[in-house]
Amino acid sequence: MAKYIPGPLGPLRGKMGNLVASNWRDIYYIKAKSKRSTKEASEKQKIGQQGFGFVSSWLSSMHKFLLVHFKDYNLSWDGRLSAQSYNYKNALIRTTDGFDIDYRAARFCYGDLPGVQEVTVAKKNEETIVIKWSTEMKEKAHDSDALIYIIVAPALDHTFITDIKGSRRDGEVEVGLPEPFRRGLVHVQIAFKSVLNEKTSISQYAGSINFLETSNTGVLEVENTVSIYCQSSGLTGSLIKRIGGA
Repeated sequence: MAKYIPGPLGPLRGKMGNLVASNWRDIYYIKAKSKRSTKEASEKQKIGQQGFGFVSSWLSSMHKFLLVHFKDYNLSWDGRLSAQSYNYKNALIRTTDGFDIDYRAARFCYGDLPGVQEVTVAKKNEETIVIKWSTEMKEKAHDSDALIYIIVAPALDHTFITDIKGSRRDGEVEVGLPEPFRRGLVHVQIAFKSVLNEKTSISQYAGSINFLETSNTGVLEVENTVSIYCQSSGLTGSLIKRIGGA
């Protein structure tokens, strides 16, 4: 690969024999045309390709959101590709008949803005959930940082709801869910975005709520709502919901 400075007629584009001219973020370069491998992919490579494709499909509905909120993970990639790479490495689980996502380990925002130490989610009524977090300030955090929430319903073809509502100083927010999201399990994460600059925090898992599960007393049982603070997890179990197969 070689960099070059465009001449008065502008940059080169496309293929030139066995060379390809490209540009990335106003950096112009020429590289050799890639050759298609004639070797058959190994079983491990096939599984890896299937897994990466699975994660790509899973995140497809969040494309525009990830371009903005995951762009700081790897400055050489755009936010969507960065999110695919991160979640492929940290949240994808291989099963005997397909793939699963560990929503505790998954991340939808990534940046160096501080998160919070405590975040929980609970059901207020049959239509509304309440997300709460610690308002304790860390260095570089500001009480005006905007709250981003991400809610996913795995059973609805991994459909997401995202919005910016309230601020770090509020300590809690109520979110009304559309009727389809109230038919089963939902996972909730939050992150913060600075209103002073473009910085975003790493999203944090608040917990899960299953709207179809109640205890013997008729009170909803909320599973494991203690957050994992800016860390990935290898946890498997009831919080992992199947969203497709290989």
